[in-house]
Amino acid sequence: DCCVCGFPDSEAHHIVGTKKGGMGYKSCDDTDCIPLCRACHGELHTMGHVTWESMYGKQVDHLKRLRRWGVL
Repeated sequence: DCCVCGFPDSEAHHIVGTKKGGMGYKSCDDTDCIPLCRACHGELHTMGHVTWESMYGKQVDHLKRLRRWGVL
């Protein structure tokens, strides 16, 4: 399920904007991804992570919450 809106169909979003790695760096699928539905995922990439996070919370906070709940 999408960790933002709860929509049951989600895809993996690789967290962006963490200053981890460099040009061409791709997050690890096992540790740096959160589930987002197509709409929330598209919105993040369209508006940019700074604006998206001001509306929905930091990506890393969603990741930490999902780990605490045992979802990831």
